[in-house]
Amino acid sequence: MRPFPTSRRAVSPQLAAAIDHEIKALMEQAHQMALEILMRNRDVLERIAQTLLDAESLEGETLKAFLTQIKRPTDLQTWLDKGALNSALLWGYQDGKEQPETAESPSAQYPHHSDLPSI
Repeated sequence: MRPFPTSRRAVSPQLAAAIDHEIKALMEQAHQMALEILMRNRDVLERIAQTLLDAESLEGETLKAFLTQIKRPTDLQTWLDKGALNSALLWGYQDGKEQPETAESPSAQYPHHSDLPSI
């Protein structure tokens, strides 16, 4: 008897590894997409932040004006439709196995918050 029952079905180690691999790939792709969106729109985000500091709110036409300036990555719709980016194999996964020696994680190419001002 298990000390903590779960609703997860018993699966083979191979299937569990495949599931873990897919989840990791999806999470890494989502992280990459979020970074790309933030980087492409940093100027808009900084203007929104300054407007909020000055006016303390954004509503109606002012908010719409900012939102129309947002730049979307070209592969965003593909990712949303299919749940995968074409470059997933380049991110360290080949034949279902992680390849850390040869491929770098997409998030590793960006400094994490190193240039953000402290509050």
